[in-house]
Amino acid sequence: MAKPVAIAGHEFATQKEAQAYTRALMDKWYKKRREANLGPFATQEVKLEGEDLKFAEALLRRHPEYKEKLADARTRGARGICVAPNEYGGRSFHILTREKPLVAFSYLKCIRGK
Repeated sequence: MAKPVAIAGHEFATQKEAQAYTRALMDKWYKKRREANLGPFATQEVKLEGEDLKFAEALLRRHPEYKEKLADARTRGARGICVAPNEYGGRSFHILTREKPLVAFSYLKCIRGK
C-alpha cells in the first residue's frame, strides 16, 4: 500500500513521488554548484534558498537522527544547507558548518522516516 508523504506543504501520494521531487531539487542545486565551478573539495558551497531551503529543513526534521545531526552541526557553527558530493560518489544534502566536514543527511532516510 502506498504511503502518502507531506513535507513543507507538499503532498505526495507515495514515497516514490517524494523521492523524485527531492532528487529533482538536489539536481537543480547541484547544477548551480557546478556552474559556480566548485570542485569536490571546495571551501565554500552554494546555499539553498527560499522555498527549496524550507523544504530541505522540513525534510531534515523527518530524519531519524535529526536531533543528533542538528546538535553536531550546531556545535560546529551551522550556517545553512547545500547539496554537495558525498563519501559514496553521489550527492546528498549537507548542513553547512564553519568546520569541515559538512554534516550529511540522507533524503531517503528522511522520506522513509527510518
